[in-house]
Amino acid sequence: MLWSALRHILWVALLLLVLSLLGFVILLRDPLNANLVTQNIYIGYFHYLGTLLQGDFGITYNGGKSLMNLILTVLPPTLELCFITLFFGIYFWFATWHYKCGQF
Repeated sequence: MLWSALRHILWVALLLLVLSLLGFVILLRDPLNANLVTQNIYIGYFHYLGTLLQGDFGITYNGGKSLMNLILTVLPPTLELCFITLFFGIYFWFATWHYKCGQF
């Protein structure tokens, strides 16, 4: 059980690393992000990873606002919808499970 959990955590870490590399390559094609490759592409990638881990996701193209502020603005309503949906899902699961208990 523990080995399976560790394997899944390793796969998630690998997936996040690949996705960050893909995002970095996409950002390199934009002329506004030319400062990412100042000295070496590896140094630029590790600098990019460092800023992501610090929570600096950059700015939006059309508004010029911080992406972290935008995420924090829309996160509470999103979480509220998720919890309401989870509550209704559990409620309806229990309601249908109650009627299916004796039937095979």
